[in-house]
Amino acid sequence: KERLDFQISVPDNITSIEIPKLCIQPLVENAVKYSMECSDETCTIRVTITEEANQYRIQVANTGSSFEDNLLQKLEQHSIKPQGTGVGLVNINSRLQLLYGEKYGLHIHNADGMAVVILTIPKHKKNDTRRS
Repeated sequence: KERLDFQISVPDNITSIEIPKLCIQPLVENAVKYSMECSDETCTIRVTITEEANQYRIQVANTGSSFEDNLLQKLEQHSIKPQGTGVGLVNINSRLQLLYGEKYGLHIHNADGMAVVILTIPKHKKNDTRRS
């Protein structure tokens, strides 16, 4: 039975983005695992990339599961014990903030019946002298 509906949306004007390795793959893998684990219904996973003035937003959203409120903060503060995806989320967020600064990284929430992770990165690295 068809249980997975995978959708990817990337605007035509975005031809290449430098994203640190192993940032998107674990998010999609966890979306598959947790959305299909919690439901017998068809699970939808959407990967959407959008461009803003100075940054890119890569969103991974899935039906069939949800995040605890303030999950990332609780994991970082060790107020809850990470299970499965928790360690990966903290590692991805930490790596992005080390590379790009505190305003970049992961934002985790639930919206419209979906678990949503938004990864933000700048269009240019800190030491990149190119300008758009």
